[in-house]
Amino acid sequence: GSSPAVARPAAGSPSPARERCPGDVRVHVVYAGPDTKQVPTVVAPWAWTPAGVRVPEATAPRLPAEPVVLRPTASLASHALVADTWGKVCDDLATWIGAELWAEQIVGISIHGKGWVQARHFLGPCEAVIFYDTGRHVGTSCHQSLRCRRWEFSPGEVPSHVLAEVEEFASGVWVVGFATASDADWPEPPGRGDQSPKRGGRGDSEANVVAVWYIPATGPITPARAHVLVGTAISAEDAADNAAAALGGARLTRDEVLGISAHPVRPAGRKPTGEVQWVLLYRGGGAYEDSPAQARLDEVEVAVTASQQGWESHRRRLRDGPATTQDVLAVTTTCVWSLVRERWETVTMSWRQGTVG
Repeated sequence: GSSPAVARPAAGSPSPARERCPGDVRVHVVYAGPDTKQVPTVVAPWAWTPAGVRVPEATAPRLPAEPVVLRPTASLASHALVADTWGKVCDDLATWIGAELWAEQIVGISIHGKGWVQARHFLGPCEAVIFYDTGRHVGTSCHQSLRCRRWEFSPGEVPSHVLAEVEEFASGVWVVGFATASDADWPEPPGRGDQSPKRGGRGDSEANVVAVWYIPATGPITPARAHVLVGTAISAEDAADNAAAALGGARLTRDEVLGISAHPVRPAGRKPTGEVQWVLLYRGGGAYEDSPAQARLDEVEVAVTASQQGWESHRRRLRDGPATTQDVLAVTTTCVWSLVRERWETVTMSWRQGTVG
């Protein structure tokens, strides 16, 4: 016979299902509240695994001796904003997040140029995209507390002193998003003449940028030290693979990964080199020893989508693809000049949790 329906327990309370559901139970709950604007919404199901089944939340190599509740599995939702400058689009996104999301819903934030492949947008060349979890309905409010700090730079790669400042700043705040970008304007391809970049017909150039979205640390608990790993590769695919190798080699937990970003190597307003720089921001030294999700990331899977299609097609692939909010670690977007295919491309990179150990 079928197992009885079980209501979703409140956060932190013992589940009534633990003693009477030795098998697999999935529960669908329809919920309406202030966070859904009183619109009835189906809450993502919670699953109970049979005893002895290995799950990502288990501390390896020990297998759970009793049923373990899994996090909701939902596709990646996204929201994009366009503006005339990096500063405006970053601040606009912080305002939108504060009005619409809990901090725990945020999976990743990315910024990229809008017009390298697509037609130039009437609102400007700078786009910000947030990827978030629709299965969470409670958490830390971002209203009036979420802010964005930016560092501008002119070289093609993020200077070491900027990376040091990012590390120092991120060590004193709760980071909810991290991104880099160097593709706001429309330069000529490498080796194709020496024309000045054009940006919305105005002829000026938007500086390269590093952005951190954060909540100030005002309570008794202080964040652990933040660190940066960085590298440069000859293609977007190689950059994604190198970032995945660094992520696995660092033996981090999922909670310690604050964000991964990638951007084309090009001085502000100049031609790109064709190379791609990746940046990993994380907390080290056992930052979350009390976290229930302490499995170390032994293997990280990466997926790269590069095309001449618009950004909506990338977000649709992510939403319908294999990556879910249960296993995704980071997502970033950028525009690159492909040396192999000799064309501008929109690129999305996503990193997923593979095996744990």
